[in-house]
Amino acid sequence: EQTSVTRQSDKDQNKVTVTCTSTYSEENSEPQFNQHSHYYRIVVENEGEKRVQLLGRSWTFKGIDDGKPPHILPKWAPGVVGEKPKLLTGEGLHYMSSTRIGAQKGYMEGCFQFADHEGRYFEVPVGRCSLSDDKNLR
Repeated sequence: EQTSVTRQSDKDQNKVTVTCTSTYSEENSEPQFNQHSHYYRIVVENEGEKRVQLLGRSWTFKGIDDGKPPHILPKWAPGVVGEKPKLLTGEGLHYMSSTRIGAQKGYMEGCFQFADHEGRYFEVPVGRCSLSDDKNLR
């Protein structure tokens, strides 16, 4: 497993933590065809004083040295897993998904868009999380 943790606070006292953890999926990969699958788990936690709503996300998935452009889930793909959850103080959500890259090593990074309790938008970047089938990194 490889993990990235991002904490974001702003002047309006919105405080959100996003944890991204990736794991190589040997059973869904085809290394002979340069297809490397990874599961990733996202945990979003509202550590602020007021309710927030997750509105959308954007992801970039990139294989290193595979000669291909990155796969981009554009801004702002709506919600997560078909929902736009509202998170009260202390609440969180998690979801799992997967991706494929065309190299043994790569990364994912992105951003979530939220609205605070007064309808103001804010973003929480998600730090780069390694995607690798290198057993030495797991």
